[in-house]
Amino acid sequence: MNKIYYFLFLSLLLGACTKEDALEPTGANDDYFTVPATATDPESVMRREFYEETGVHLLFNDTLRHEQRGTFEDGNPRWYTETVDLGYSMTSFDDAPALTYLQTKQEKEKAVEFVSKYILPHLGQAVRPYSFLMVNTIYGRDPDTYRKGILKYYIGMRTMALSMEPILKLETEEDYATLRYCTGFLQGAEAAAELQGEYVTLQTWFTDTYENNDAITQRMIDWYNNGTSLIMVSGGNLYEGVSDAVNQTGGKAITTDYDNTELGDRVLGSAIKCYNAAVQRQLYTFFAAGTWNGQTGGQTEKAGFTNGEVALEAGAPWRFDSFTQDDYRTLYEDLRTSVLKVDAYSDLDTLPETPNVTVDRLL
Repeated sequence: MNKIYYFLFLSLLLGACTKEDALEPTGANDDYFTVPATATDPESVMRREFYEETGVHLLFNDTLRHEQRGTFEDGNPRWYTETVDLGYSMTSFDDAPALTYLQTKQEKEKAVEFVSKYILPHLGQAVRPYSFLMVNTIYGRDPDTYRKGILKYYIGMRTMALSMEPILKLETEEDYATLRYCTGFLQGAEAAAELQGEYVTLQTWFTDTYENNDAITQRMIDWYNNGTSLIMVSGGNLYEGVSDAVNQTGGKAITTDYDNTELGDRVLGSAIKCYNAAVQRQLYTFFAAGTWNGQTGGQTEKAGFTNGEVALEAGAPWRFDSFTQDDYRTLYEDLRTSVLKVDAYSDLDTLPETPNVTVDRLL
């Protein structure tokens, strides 16, 4: 009986050692996160450069690969689709969140700029995600509360999805604020030109970024060299560029948001936001009443010259020649009491008539 067992065992061993068919690669080890070197479209180039600079893959939708792998017996193509599968984890599986995607090249560039500037500098290589999935919105189950709703981010096994809708919305609001500065400046220029019997040209240019760079600075230098006498800049650190430009050319400038008159005498003034005035007013209300006002608590409030919460800072000593401090106080009081009004505009296509100012919109 033992001999029979030995014989069967040897037969199995011999059978297992017969020649196998040649193995062919299945592509199971392909890295679908990596952008092929042959892809030259703008989005592929953006993704590839992001990985080369950061070591993190960049995605704009959850589909990693969609390709044909042969055909079925009836001749129809056999498609293979690989996704990041946000709902999968090592220990469980949850419904993947619903995503809406960024639609334009500009939105995707702003998403990359946000991650590169505000997130990656705070993440060492060891704690960076394998990939970022940059989307517009995320709707899914909050891992902490288990409630479904709009999420700012979602962490999967192979990617971290980030919702860009709040960021893009914020930038839209900031663009609107810049537009308000522009149209307010236009109305002031028209009033001054009419008063002095002058005719001027006002050029507008939106940089599409709040970060100054050499190209923006050079463009301002060229304007000054070609006859521009004054530039008003608004947003981010663009004031650094105009500061360099006026120092090189002898031009003059006005900035916004913060007092930048310390940059030099050629920065005539800054239209500033007086946050201290807004805070002081609320604190006065609190101490006078002994409690927070239930009607204003948790509310959004607009600040403006009616409450003294915006102002013109023009250095010490005062840097305007024909426009004195007394003139400024009188004008401010007229604006505060609505004797004079500055209209608000949502775009540059519906501006008022300005016979003394010609508006030239630059691209």
